[in-house]
Amino acid sequence: MDVMQKFKNEFFEERKDLLSKNHVYRNHINKFVNYLSLPDVQLSNAPARININIVEECIRYYHNKGELNSRSTMESQLESVKSFYDYLSETGKATDIFSDYNYSKFKDDIVDKYSLLEPVERGSYKCEDIKTILMELDKAIDNFQNKSAGIREEERHLQRIILRLFIKLTLIAPAKRGVITSIKNQILQKIIKNCL
Repeated sequence: MDVMQKFKNEFFEERKDLLSKNHVYRNHINKFVNYLSLPDVQLSNAPARININIVEECIRYYHNKGELNSRSTMESQLESVKSFYDYLSETGKATDIFSDYNYSKFKDDIVDKYSLLEPVERGSYKCEDIKTILMELDKAIDNFQNKSAGIREEERHLQRIILRLFIKLTLIAPAKRGVITSIKNQILQKIIKNCL
C-alpha cells in the first residue's frame, strides 16, 4: 500500500467525527490521493516531495477533467486537503505544506488562473407564487389524467405523479440536481416494487 494511501486511511479512521459531519472531505481527499498515484505524478510514496504546487496541479487536473469548475468546489477541495495536512503535521507524518503561504491569495490566484466560476446566488420564489404554480400544475395534470392516454395509462399516470413530485421538490426545496435525481430514483424504485 502506498504511503499516502496509508496516511489517508489513518486520517479517515482517526477523524471519523469530522468526516461524518462533512462527507465532501472524504471525497476530495480520495481524489487528491488518487491524483498522487497517477502514472504521470507518482508521488504517493514520496510525501516529502509534495508541496503547494502539487496541490495546484491536482486542481488543474480535475479542472481539465471538468470536475472542478467553480470557486466553491475548489475551496472545498483545498479545505479538505488542508485538513488532511493539518493531521499529517500534527502526527509528524509530513510537514504542513500550507503554512508558508498566504492561503487567501493562493485561492484567489487559482480562481484567476483557471477562470473558476464565482458563486451565484440562487433565485427564489415568493410563497404565493409557489402555491399558484403548484395549484396550476395539479389542475393541468388532473385534466390530462381525465383524457384517454392509450394502452399504457398506468405507466403514464405514474410518470405524471413522479413529475409532479419532482417539480414540487424543486420549487419547495431547491437543491442540486443529483440530490433530487437520487430522491426521484428512490421513489420510482419504491413505486415499482409496490406495483409488482
